[in-house]
Amino acid sequence: SDPTCDTTINNVLGDLQRDAYPVVSTQRPARCTGTALQVAEALLGATVPPGSAAAHIMLFVGGPCTEGPGMVIGRDLTEEIRSHKDLAKDNAPYSMKARKFYRGLAGEMVSHCHALDVFACALDQTGLFEQRDLVQLTGGVCVQIDTFTHGVFKDSLRRVCAVEGEPGFLGASACA
Repeated sequence: SDPTCDTTINNVLGDLQRDAYPVVSTQRPARCTGTALQVAEALLGATVPPGSAAAHIMLFVGGPCTEGPGMVIGRDLTEEIRSHKDLAKDNAPYSMKARKFYRGLAGEMVSHCHALDVFACALDQTGLFEQRDLVQLTGGVCVQIDTFTHGVFKDSLRRVCAVEGEPGFLGASACA
């Protein structure tokens, strides 16, 4: 393992701070995950010509998307996030629309040779069910753990970012 990589990852993680924007106690934080991924894909698509090189977008998420496209739950805490039973009974009001959105975005990413890696670190659900096509169809990796400081998270991120073979190529094949 590269000590420079370890130091950099630990410094970045150590510098992370909670969002200072106040959240009303009866609401979830505003998270526009779908919009953020759309913007990331648009920027990457505009800067790396399609077919010229493969690329990864990394999503670090700590909660469900509560705003805009890809939304899986509203902001009001009285609204319970869907359960596995709700999904099985097709009783999850946002799920179908979110899955359709993320599937369409996955198609766009595949056409540009972009992969999505998801690092979901939360004790609550983050919407991975709806986002699964983004990972599966693009050949990305998904790591789900309870905190960004956990050793599994750090080791997985280190492996995804490891350079192997020709200089400048990520060793994503080394992922566990």
